[in-house]
Amino acid sequence: MIQKQVLCLIKDLNAEKAKQKIGLLTEHIQVINTEKQEVQSTLLDKRIHDFEDGLEYHSALNARCHIIVTEDQDDFYFSSISVMSCSGILRKVLLNF
Repeated sequence: MIQKQVLCLIKDLNAEKAKQKIGLLTEHIQVINTEKQEVQSTLLDKRIHDFEDGLEYHSALNARCHIIVTEDQDDFYFSSISVMSCSGILRKVLLNF
């Protein structure tokens, strides 16, 4: 789950700085697992055409996440969870402070 969310934040950084940013980020977000249940749910969900997106969605759903952060928002057309871009979530967080 973390790779798409972090990509937009670190794509312009060198490897060492990227690792530092990921370490800092993981102190403030929930990183969730994908297990057999999520794989099976994805396989059975006829709305999903991209397996990876389905895994991310069902992992987030089962972990009771409130938001999926991705730059590919249109890929989650089937989502019952809010989907936001990296800049969108940053604006939301900053406006709430």
